[in-house]
Amino acid sequence: MVHSRLCRIKNVIINWCGGPIRSWGTKGKSPLNIQMLNPTSWHIEPTSRCTLECPGCDRTWYRNTFSKQIIQDIDVTALTNFFSVNNFLGSQIRLCGNNGDPIYHPKFISLLESLKSQNHSVRIHTNASAKTEKFWQQVCDCLDHKDQIVFAIDGLKDTNHLYRKNSNWQQIMMAVNTVVGCGINTEWQFIVFKQNQHQIQQAQTLSKQLGIKNFRVHKSHRWIDDSLDQYMPDKEYVEEMYFDHQEIVDGVEAKGTMEPMCGMNRETFIDSNGNIFPCCWTATYRFQYKHAFGKQPINIAMGKYQLPQPHSDYIKSTQEWQTAPLVCRLHCAKY
Repeated sequence: MVHSRLCRIKNVIINWCGGPIRSWGTKGKSPLNIQMLNPTSWHIEPTSRCTLECPGCDRTWYRNTFSKQIIQDIDVTALTNFFSVNNFLGSQIRLCGNNGDPIYHPKFISLLESLKSQNHSVRIHTNASAKTEKFWQQVCDCLDHKDQIVFAIDGLKDTNHLYRKNSNWQQIMMAVNTVVGCGINTEWQFIVFKQNQHQIQQAQTLSKQLGIKNFRVHKSHRWIDDSLDQYMPDKEYVEEMYFDHQEIVDGVEAKGTMEPMCGMNRETFIDSNGNIFPCCWTATYRFQYKHAFGKQPINIAMGKYQLPQPHSDYIKSTQEWQTAPLVCRLHCAKY
C-alpha cells in the first residue's frame, strides 16, 4: 500500500519505541571533539524479537514491505566486554529498541545479571506479554532501587490490544502484580490513541490501585503515515512536533535550531546486532543504510570504541540546520 504523505518524505516514519529520553544525562551541548565518545547513557536493543504486531512498528513495516523478518539477539558477552574495555561502567541504560521487546532475548536474565555486575542502572521498556510469573520473579531478583520497569500499556482490557496486537491483558496484569510485589520501581506508559483517549483517567486510577509508582501519558507525533489515521487521537492528544513534521511534508520552508542528543553524549544506541548508532532514529530500517554508521558499522565486538572520520563528520553535520540530515531535522530540532 502506498501512503501519500509518507512517500513525500521518503518513508521517514519510524516505530513506537518512544525515542530518546531527554531526562537522562547532562544537559547542554558537548564540545565537538568528544561527541559520542563518552556517553552518559545508552539505549540498547537486546533483540529484534517480539510477540506483538503493532502497525507502526519498524519491524512490522519491514516485514510487510519485504516479506521477511530479521531475527537478531545481542551478544551478551560482547556487550559486557565492550563496556569493560572502554570503562563505560555505572552508566544509565535503557533497554528498549526499534524492533523488539527486550524481554524476548533468549538470555535476558543473563543480560541483566551482566549489566548489573557492572553497576549500570537499568530501565526496561516492555509490553509484558507472553512471560511466566517465574520469569518476572527472576527479573526482579536482578534489579535494585536504581532500576525501573516501564510497562507499555495503551488502554485498558478492551482497548490495549487494538494497537498492541497480540498483547495479552491477563499476562500483563500478572507481570505488573509480580513486579510491584517485589518492590521494583515501575511506570505505566500510556500512548494516547483514538481508541483509548477516553480512558486516561480510568487507567491512571487503575495504575494507583495496582501500586505502580508513576503514570505517564505519552502524546505521539508519529502520525504522518496515512495507514495510522484510524489510531490518531484528537488534536489535544497529539505531540506538537507532528505539526512541524507536517509542514516539512507539505513543502513549507522551515528552519529549526538543532539540539542533537548525540552531541550531548546521551542515549547512544546499540542495536540487536551490536552495531552502534548516534540514536535509535538513525538506526531504523528506513535510515540506517543512508549514512556512515549503517554503511560502515561500528560493532561492539571490535572492543575499543572510536569514531572513524566519516562517522565523526556525520555527527558534526547534525549541529547546524543547513547540514543536518533529514532524520536529525525531524527529531532533534526546535522550531
